[in-house]
Amino acid sequence: SAVMEVTQAEIDDVQTYNGKLYLNFMGIPAPNHNLNIQDVTLSSAPYVTRNCNELLVNGNANFGHYYPWSPRSGGSILTIQEGEGTFFRNEGRSAVYSGLEQDLMPSCLKEDLQYELSLRVRIISNDSSKTAAPVIKLVLTMRTGSTKYIELTRGSHQSALDGWVTIDKVFSVTKDMADASSVKLITMISESNPAATVDYADVSIKFYSGVGQELVLENPNIGNCWGVGGQIVITPSTNMYTDAKVVTIVEVGNRVNDDGESIGFIRFDGDPGFHPDVEISDPRTRPEVAILSRNVIISAQPDPTNSLHGGHLIILHTPHVAQHLEGVEFIGMGQQGNLGRYPIHFHISKSVPGSIVRSNSVHRSNQRCIVIHGTHHVLVERNVAYDTKGHCFITEDGNEHSNEFRKNLGAKTLPVEVDNLLSSVDSDHKPATFWMSTPRNILIGNVAAGAADSGFWYEVEGFHRGSSAIAAEVLDGSLPFPSRQEMGIFDENKAHSNYGAGLKTYPSGGYKPPAEAIFANFIAVRNKGAGVFSHNGLNQSFVGGFIADNAGVGIDIDRSYKGRVADVSFSGYTAEYQSIVQSPGAPSSISQLSPCGFNKPIRGLQLHAFKSGGSVNVGYSILNLTFARYGSDSTGCTDSVGMDVDAREDSGYFDPRSSVSDIHFHEEVSVASSIDLCPAQDAGIDYVAIRDNGGSFASLAGLDPSTQGYLVSDNPLLTTLPDGCTPLIGGSGCALFCPGICIRALKVSVPSSLTPSQTLLEIKDTSTGRSISVGGEFDIKMMGSQPDQYKNTWYTLMGVYRVYIPTGGTYIAKFVTPAGENLWPKFVEAKYEDTGPDGCEGVDLNIQFDDSSSPAQCQELIETGEDGEGWMHSGGGVYASEDGVLENRNRDSYANGLVHYLDVRCLDEGTVFNFTAKVQLFDEVGGSLNCDASGRKCPFFRLISSAGPEGTTTAYREFFGFTSWQVEGWNIVSATIMISSEEAAKSKSMVYIYGSSHAWGLRVKDVSMVPV
Repeated sequence: SAVMEVTQAEIDDVQTYNGKLYLNFMGIPAPNHNLNIQDVTLSSAPYVTRNCNELLVNGNANFGHYYPWSPRSGGSILTIQEGEGTFFRNEGRSAVYSGLEQDLMPSCLKEDLQYELSLRVRIISNDSSKTAAPVIKLVLTMRTGSTKYIELTRGSHQSALDGWVTIDKVFSVTKDMADASSVKLITMISESNPAATVDYADVSIKFYSGVGQELVLENPNIGNCWGVGGQIVITPSTNMYTDAKVVTIVEVGNRVNDDGESIGFIRFDGDPGFHPDVEISDPRTRPEVAILSRNVIISAQPDPTNSLHGGHLIILHTPHVAQHLEGVEFIGMGQQGNLGRYPIHFHISKSVPGSIVRSNSVHRSNQRCIVIHGTHHVLVERNVAYDTKGHCFITEDGNEHSNEFRKNLGAKTLPVEVDNLLSSVDSDHKPATFWMSTPRNILIGNVAAGAADSGFWYEVEGFHRGSSAIAAEVLDGSLPFPSRQEMGIFDENKAHSNYGAGLKTYPSGGYKPPAEAIFANFIAVRNKGAGVFSHNGLNQSFVGGFIADNAGVGIDIDRSYKGRVADVSFSGYTAEYQSIVQSPGAPSSISQLSPCGFNKPIRGLQLHAFKSGGSVNVGYSILNLTFARYGSDSTGCTDSVGMDVDAREDSGYFDPRSSVSDIHFHEEVSVASSIDLCPAQDAGIDYVAIRDNGGSFASLAGLDPSTQGYLVSDNPLLTTLPDGCTPLIGGSGCALFCPGICIRALKVSVPSSLTPSQTLLEIKDTSTGRSISVGGEFDIKMMGSQPDQYKNTWYTLMGVYRVYIPTGGTYIAKFVTPAGENLWPKFVEAKYEDTGPDGCEGVDLNIQFDDSSSPAQCQELIETGEDGEGWMHSGGGVYASEDGVLENRNRDSYANGLVHYLDVRCLDEGTVFNFTAKVQLFDEVGGSLNCDASGRKCPFFRLISSAGPEGTTTAYREFFGFTSWQVEGWNIVSATIMISSEEAAKSKSMVYIYGSSHAWGLRVKDVSMVPV
């Protein structure tokens, strides 16, 4: 059998007018020899499919003929079957160069690609003493017309006695190979035995690694939709958002793979970016391919005066009219800096059920992509966006609801120029592919494949944007701010290759919906920021999904509280991505592509120390998570760890109600790489306490995995009072596990005059005798590097001690000076920071404060030290002069004034005190002012007593008010105060001087309160 390949010249009717098949002897026949011919057929050969994964066709001779191989330099090719296998026989050879040859596709040979050559060779010879060495070469025809020979491999010498010998060689595509106009593979044997017959079997050149030129698709019928000449976008395999590329289809088809399955394939021309080994990729991390070309095109030439101004399409004020836009390609649309000028724009159309925006493409957009503004019930489905500027798929104002974004793809989302932002509140210079100004919409199955900032951004603010601010539901108060609106649906979305976070909720005020907002089944891989960044939020939960290869934190719970992280799989640095980063021909350095050290060490889940407490903040519930490939041993990334606490934000408090259940670490994750509190402890955050409801941390300390208890910082303040605290195996993580305990957090507030940083709160367990000494701090509001005199008011500036105590004991507490002396700080206000985590609810502490440790100083209750020590204010500040005069300036409210705390031990029921003081009012230059005493426009004096957490029960008594006022000199205050039973029962009491016009200053001196 033979194969004849018809050339273009042979079917050109100008050159060929008659075709004949001519059969005859080769050479001169011997006398009386006849040629008998029968069963002659000429039929079309099977169509040969070529692709870049296997450069050779019919290498195992199973076609029944040798096409597209051909003999080279003499000899013939036979197809031989031997047992169940087939092979080629090259016989009648006459020279060293006799052998087989086959053309390769030059388009597959890209510089730095690696291919693997393999074959089996057998020498057939009557003289077994002679040997020959198989040689495989490439013949390159260069574009200049010259020819180059490149030897790929040379086998060892073998004889007919050696039988089949296997040759295997991996080679890299050189620049000459890539630049050649044609490439041919040739076989030969060395000069030792040029006339031997040679058998070849299983000849193959398979793609080994590097950049591919063929895509294998799950859909075998892709050719019905995608045609030759169409442009497709291929999203990145790396964390570089600029790696998204557009290529042109040159062939579409289908074939059967090694498993007998029908698959589709696309060959293309152009740079696809860097995609090694994508055929074996995890489907969760595989890059996407989407077609940009459409049969209907809307494009615009740039404005000659502004290259960033193209056309725009707007659907304007069409309430209750269903719109349908499908299958259109938008090129170069949008006008950067012009409000409302976008490629596709629904503008204040209100409710439009049945409206569909489907299967469109938007590329090279100057400003945004598909914008839903003041419009509801639009289905945005299966659209593709590439190389666009600003936020891409967006809801614009914050009142849009019930819109559905399904299975859309965006790649290479670029920033707009800062000078071209539409307003001061817009953020398109930090673009997100999916940008939601309101949470009340549906996002399912979308892919954000590379933005200059974030993949998905819920920038839901504490105000209404744009024209939505005058919407009826806003004006009548029925629509809350976006940051307080309920969540729609967020499910099965994916973000990869973004320079920032995969998903973030980051308005400064935080997204705090009234009910749980679930971000479900989210995939975040290979982002240079966090996979998920939840900032300052409430009720945000992340359930299901896959988080891997992110440079930094997988899920960052940044000051957020009362949520869940459940059923999520984490992988720090997957083996697949490591192989991609380290593959030959990678477009960037390993330091750029690797998640190691780009921002900070890789971490899976990060919690924050956040000073909140109270009944709203109940910590985070962390359930059923798995962590794989963390730690330097398996990843090569220094300090990578599954869980940790942010070392950069010391808020002075870690809510002990965060709890974990069923946390699993793969076997390659060491104890030291499972959870690490050392960086946080080194930064001063040494009060971490996480409730373990079983199945998580106990095994890290060598205990029964089902043991319940607390994982705590290696800090005596946390480990002294409980029994049985055990270090983690190997002393890892600066953490201990304390089994069988519940921990409650207590906030103890005292007057700021105590100077808590120099006074310790000593707490002793009366049953065990063990004690701890806790330092305090001021809760100071700062203005730059200085305390804010105006904002540090009596109700914000206190001395605060935060204490973590195991329940079940009986405790007594007292305050001790650095010299070891006992003292009492006038009052102590203690409140629980929590209600107890799961399994510890309602378990209270039995703690008493020893107020007898120092004698009460009741002879004078008002103490005015240098610089006004002992006094606070309710706004306007406290300013003291050398002669003991105190001033309250910069007042902006009638309620601004001066406050002095009283020692509550002196306030027994029925005790009588004389109160005296001198008062003036002054203007902005210090001059004295008059006030209308008859109209209650002069200063007033109150005794305020409170009890309970943060003064939940308060008694007010106004004990002096002026009936007359003198402008010049001092106005004298004199009053007698008898302490009532209600006032005596309170835990905190103060004198409060306030009133008069808020524009006037208040001046006092010689304030006294003494017992009668």
